[in-house]
Amino acid sequence: MELELVEPNLFLWLHPQSVPRVVEAVLAAAR
Repeated sequence: MELELVEPNLFLWLHPQSVPRVVEAVLAAAR
């Protein structure tokens, strides 16, 4: 599964609270 990260820094700046959930989702999808 390929994830296209567009402006990840912008995402981090806009959604700092959702980062852990996103990381969890990515790790779960990679398993």
